[in-house]
Amino acid sequence: MIKRLIISVIMSLVFSFSVFAEPSKIIFCDSLSDDLKPVNVKTEFTSNNLALFFKVDEPFGDLNLLFSVYRISEGNMESFDSRIEVPVNPRWNCLGYPEITLPEGKFRFEFSKKAGDLLATGEVSVLGKNVSKDAPIEEVKAEQVKGKTVEDYFKEFEQKAQKTK
Repeated sequence: MIKRLIISVIMSLVFSFSVFAEPSKIIFCDSLSDDLKPVNVKTEFTSNNLALFFKVDEPFGDLNLLFSVYRISEGNMESFDSRIEVPVNPRWNCLGYPEITLPEGKFRFEFSKKAGDLLATGEVSVLGKNVSKDAPIEEVKAEQVKGKTVEDYFKEFEQKAQKTK
């Protein structure tokens, strides 16, 4: 009886931690290397062009993710701007956009599964004057999306280990 109680408590804790897991942070940068490593990470940009990257522990498991953009006003009030479906490989556990053009302003981005599970979130400020504040956010094309599987990371690790022998 006590054994069952202990097992049920442990299972409840495991379930609670998996349900309330924190989303990953979106990394904003000037560009991404060919192997999806962020270059010059920052959250404020003087140019209207930037790149982003995020990684989660488990593969996405879906064919599409939802990419939502919110504009943040000077009073820190958020307003929904746009949402697109991003085609992904369900085996990927990371995603990068090598080039996004944003108008001047402050934004919060979210990547989530269609079922509503929030995968990653992050805020970025664009101080550039090249694009009007009211300009629409440029839609990202499917061919720009890049990602990796957990197996890709293991292969890279093995290759690096073999080089050091």
